[in-house]
Amino acid sequence: MEFKYKTQSELAKMTPEELDQYATDKSEFEQKQSDEKIKTALDQFKKDLEAEAKTGKEAAEKEINQLKADLEAQGKQINKLMERGPEGNVNESIDKSFLDVYKQHTNEGEDLQSNKQLKITVKDVASSDVMSVNTVSSSDFPADGTTGVVTSGMYGMWAKFLGFFGILPNKSKIMDLISIEPLTEASIYAINTTVIGTAEITTECKLKPVVKLEFEDQKADAEPVAAMWFTTTKLRRFFKNLAFKFRETFGMLVTNKIPEAALTAIRNGASAFTPNPLFNINANPDNYEALGAAIASIQMAGGSVNGIILSPIAYRNMKQSKNANGTYNLSNGGSITIVDGGIGWNGVNLPVVLDETLGADEFIVGDFSIVKGGVDTELIYMETDGRVDAGTSATTGLGRNIRTHVIEQFCAFLVPKAVKSHLVRDTFANVKTLITPGE
Repeated sequence: MEFKYKTQSELAKMTPEELDQYATDKSEFEQKQSDEKIKTALDQFKKDLEAEAKTGKEAAEKEINQLKADLEAQGKQINKLMERGPEGNVNESIDKSFLDVYKQHTNEGEDLQSNKQLKITVKDVASSDVMSVNTVSSSDFPADGTTGVVTSGMYGMWAKFLGFFGILPNKSKIMDLISIEPLTEASIYAINTTVIGTAEITTECKLKPVVKLEFEDQKADAEPVAAMWFTTTKLRRFFKNLAFKFRETFGMLVTNKIPEAALTAIRNGASAFTPNPLFNINANPDNYEALGAAIASIQMAGGSVNGIILSPIAYRNMKQSKNANGTYNLSNGGSITIVDGGIGWNGVNLPVVLDETLGADEFIVGDFSIVKGGVDTELIYMETDGRVDAGTSATTGLGRNIRTHVIEQFCAFLVPKAVKSHLVRDTFANVKTLITPGE
């Protein structure tokens, strides 16, 4: 019996047994329909493959038959050429065929076959009609020269840009030796202590020494290292890379200038060399001995030395100076030698920092860790639509489409007065004079 779907009302009247049977019949019916659809699809797919294979076979047979026909035609042509016998060989027949075709398309066939000289006419061309990259003058090319067609704009379009190149002010290496902390306040502050009196070994009932401690405030205000520049609206709108380059370059000017503030604080806060007659041992002291005397004076004051700052010129002159015999002073077996970028002293290789900002005869030596500095972690950038200038009209500002840019960074440095003797800043000439024995 053919299966028929029931309506909802018909299903409601059926018993549970009838519903189970209906569900079974429905499942079998739907499975049968699915199998028939799959079989129909497979049969159609098979027919499509057979039709496609038949079409491909017919096309291949047609192509093969065409190749056979072409080969037969070529064979007949070759046979005709070979049958010429004494009249000429194959190559001559081919040559004649070419000449016959050429004769049909030119009026010079007879001249070619009779070996007559051909006249070839060349039309004159004005040299100025020749297009070249650059205009060539008549001195390098006949007549009026050539016409250059590549414009300066085209050169710019096809030029390879290598970047911006320039020299910024040198950045001192002093920041590698001093103590730096983030600047979070408007100033940095230190208290210098001085011990008055000293302890002594005392015998029984002897009056003990009186000691006391004195204090002195020392402060350095945070000041900005700043730079200011101006740009127009057009430059910022259409040359954004340049506007960014300005900000990047002038920002480097600011950061490179901060070490100079530290050097200024060191120059102002360090001690000059303190002479001692016991240093006067050679009649003609050199720069090595000058540094040695400065180091010894710091150690005599209870300090230590962790570095030396020299200009590249002073370093070179020390390393390559010669004595009267023409040999380098470094090979003289002195107590001070320059090795591995440092100066050996008492078994310690003191690092030498080359600083282009120092004078050629200037040096700084000592314990640089006593120098205290604060540098703001933020590089502040600001811009405004201009400023109001004196006079009846503004020379810059929004009215003229000129914007003012400012970039700055705050810093502060100080050398505590209580330990300034542990840092010596002087010149070689002055120290050598002070350690030269008198008459």
